[in-house]
Amino acid sequence: MEPVEAGWIKAGERHAAPLTWEDTLRSSGREDLQAFRQLRDNLRLLSQGDGLRTLAVCKAHAGEGSSRVACHLAMAFAYDPRVRVALVDSDFHHPGLHEYLQVEQANGLYDTLHDGADTVKERIKTTALPNLAVVTSGTPPISGAFPVDPLDVGRILKQLLPQFSMVLVDTAPVLVETTATAVASQCDGAILVVHAEHTRREAVQEAQARLQQAGAKVLGVVLNRRQFPIPEFLYKRI
Repeated sequence: MEPVEAGWIKAGERHAAPLTWEDTLRSSGREDLQAFRQLRDNLRLLSQGDGLRTLAVCKAHAGEGSSRVACHLAMAFAYDPRVRVALVDSDFHHPGLHEYLQVEQANGLYDTLHDGADTVKERIKTTALPNLAVVTSGTPPISGAFPVDPLDVGRILKQLLPQFSMVLVDTAPVLVETTATAVASQCDGAILVVHAEHTRREAVQEAQARLQQAGAKVLGVVLNRRQFPIPEFLYKRI
């Protein structure tokens, strides 16, 4: 079954994320924030009845903007003070969440897996948003690094569920790291972030196929960094 369109996000540069919803509103613009809210609501509707507690934010290649989408989508969920949200960075070679949320990268998920720790509890980092936390990628692996077992990542995600209403996982590139699809299959659902007018259609189709073959439930595709060569309001009249 082809995934429905989960939503689109306007063009945005990679930079440290604003730390409050009000700052995000000023820097991103109301329409951009509305797009993330719409994406959040669409995901809730798509998963209605199934229970969406863990969501994988995937990409075909590095540079699609999945960290930005994961961060802002998490903020959209966390806008409700009753919802506690955790972000997990499982992209060990191209991590981005620590930059957006302005926290230290070290002492994160990779360290937990490498050390064989029973819990990730001590490596959960707080952010300026009281109900948004992050587990960073951790110490960057070097050549010949300790191999990551996606099942262990799934175990970590389950550990977070008693503490958080929603867990979002920024995965490695699907067409580069074989662990990405396996991690996504450990989640209740997955979305595929696509860099508008940059990512080839064939790459998107291949990434989607690999996710589905791994058993991941692909909920939709997010078109990121969409450009408007004519004023945006005119598109709404076409």
